[in-house]
Amino acid sequence: KAIRRQRQMCIRDSTTDELRRRGFTVFDSATNFLFATTDRMPCVEIFEKLRARGILIRHFNAPRISDYLRITIGTPEQMQRFFAALDEILGE
Repeated sequence: KAIRRQRQMCIRDSTTDELRRRGFTVFDSATNFLFATTDRMPCVEIFEKLRARGILIRHFNAPRISDYLRITIGTPEQMQRFFAALDEILGE
């Protein structure tokens, strides 16, 4: 159990770094998800384009958090797929 938690923390930290490298603002997290935003594209549009590619993250249509995404930390393979799709979307 401790090994799994340590692995997830490493994936979370590398995901945070990768998002920040792409210009996202990411809140520090001690959980299995990240709360992030960017001004590169409206977050609702990123959410919709990821969903169309079969990648599910959360977007909340609430006034104070509508410009944020909630990204759950997955396996390394899932996160690679997420970043491949994200890079494709941001490159459009």
